[in-house]
Amino acid sequence: MIVVSRFTAGLNSLNLFTPKTIFLVEFMGSCLFGSMSASAAIIENQPFDFGTWAITTNTGFQTITVNPNGTFSSSPGLINIIVAPLPGIYTVDSLPPSTAINSVNATELLPMTGGNPDFNLIAFQVVYDPVTDVNGEMGITLGATARTTGTGVPYDDAVYTGTIELEINY
Repeated sequence: MIVVSRFTAGLNSLNLFTPKTIFLVEFMGSCLFGSMSASAAIIENQPFDFGTWAITTNTGFQTITVNPNGTFSSSPGLINIIVAPLPGIYTVDSLPPSTAINSVNATELLPMTGGNPDFNLIAFQVVYDPVTDVNGEMGITLGATARTTGTGVPYDDAVYTGTIELEINY
């Protein structure tokens, strides 16, 4: 097992309750690795990017879902502006060669904060190579849902960041 942690998810919001700028939701790929039996590194082939959205209401939960296949959807209270979302695509190397991967689990360690209120990342979708290649590399494609608080409190224009942990079991 190897734990890939401290992925930083970012979010920059637009409050349509008062005139402000657009918000950008992106996944920034800095990470640290801890390991029980291997030392690995990650190559960010495509950063996880929720795109650019406007929040028209925070009454009830509002969500943006980015799927690993590149499709996305959102609640009616969110409007996509200019930039479409993209899933995160990564290569993990320095794993044991030709080894079966039993599972890859994603967990939010810290909600996305930076303005007020916070966003949570939920419903992670992780697609991964079932076996490492002869060089000990595997691919991971990451999708998830970003969810508002649903409290009715408008979101600040800000960059929001949070922490995700990936656990690779082999």
